[in-house]
Amino acid sequence: MKNNIQETLLEVYPVAPPCGLVGKVDIESEFTLEQTELAFDFMSESILTMRQLCSMVVLNVRQILITACDLIEMVKSIPSLTKRNTAINMSSIMCADITRLASLMDLYDKDQTLVTHSMISNECKAIAAYNC
Repeated sequence: MKNNIQETLLEVYPVAPPCGLVGKVDIESEFTLEQTELAFDFMSESILTMRQLCSMVVLNVRQILITACDLIEMVKSIPSLTKRNTAINMSSIMCADITRLASLMDLYDKDQTLVTHSMISNECKAIAAYNC
């Protein structure tokens, strides 16, 4: 059952780059270094909060999911232009781990038992290990 839920979520939400690769792979082809730095400056406090929540021994699942959703909304609200002068949001700079956590919020609100501790802890280990 859990695999079906994860597969469905991956179909609905696009896969972002791994946490440790943010700003280093496809981002350079879309955004300037200055745009990426400004985006991370804007979100730095929330990213620090997420890393602290993920570093705790006992995970506060609801707060982690809320913070992940907030980060996704923050990055979507950053207006930016690509090299082709197309106005887009910068959501592609968000790491995959935070994107996956945010995608679990609706499921958690419907039934908390469907979001297991291991689903949260796997993403949190990666977030705590890297500088998202």
